[in-house]
Amino acid sequence: MTLRDYGHVVLRRRWLVLGAVLIASATSIVLSAMQTPVYSADALVLLQPRGNDALFESAQTSVGRRTIETEVQVINGEQTRLQAQKELGLSVPPPEADVAPIGETDVIRITVLDENASNAAAYANAYAEAYIEIRRDQSIQDLLAAADEVQLAIAQLQVQIDAAEDRTVRDALVVQQASFSTTLDQLRVDAALRTGGATVIKTASIPTAPVEPTPARSA
Repeated sequence: MTLRDYGHVVLRRRWLVLGAVLIASATSIVLSAMQTPVYSADALVLLQPRGNDALFESAQTSVGRRTIETEVQVINGEQTRLQAQKELGLSVPPPEADVAPIGETDVIRITVLDENASNAAAYANAYAEAYIEIRRDQSIQDLLAAADEVQLAIAQLQVQIDAAEDRTVRDALVVQQASFSTTLDQLRVDAALRTGGATVIKTASIPTAPVEPTPARSA
């Protein structure tokens, strides 16, 4: 069979070939239309260096990479997910979030996928707020624990002051107690002002187009 003969065969069967292509294209379009659309929403959280949200601590200029990776795991943790569930008033936990730092910045992206566009945004925002609340509570608890230790030291110094017979010793203990009292006041103010060292810099907005199935490109 010559090349011309092959050409005649193709021409005679061109409608069959064209029909097969059209059927395949139509099938792909129908299957795509039958897929449930999935939406993606992102919230961005900025981690602040330790001390930047405190009144009496020395501020740092950046957050270490190890700290950022640790905070990513905290957001991915069950405690954050359950806190998000609580804030949303859900009977079951929200879908798991995809959490990752953005490049070399101190910003963490929280992404949630859902078949409902509004829910995707609500879940992403709830994860961000839940994480900040957990971080704030932990920071405050650490300060209050330190304040309790200082308060105990003040009480112990008072016992020594009351028992001191030498005026010089007593005066030295009073000065030391006054220093502890100042520290205690600072810790209490710090606890009241503590933000947790994280801020939402972008709330998730309701997506208008799904990420799955992939939208068809215009010609």
